[in-house]
Amino acid sequence: MVRGDEEFIAYGLSEADTATLRAWARDWADDLAQRPHEEITDD
Repeated sequence: MVRGDEEFIAYGLSEADTATLRAWARDWADDLAQRPHEEITDD
C-alpha cells in the first residue's frame, strides 16, 4: 500500500522526514529483494 505524503504529515513527519523514510524503505525493500529466498514447506 502506498501512502500519500499527507498521511505522513498527519503523523507529524516533515517533508524531509517523509523523504528520508521513503528512501530507507526503498533501500530495505531492495536489500530484501537481493537476498536468497528459502522455500517454506508444510510438513
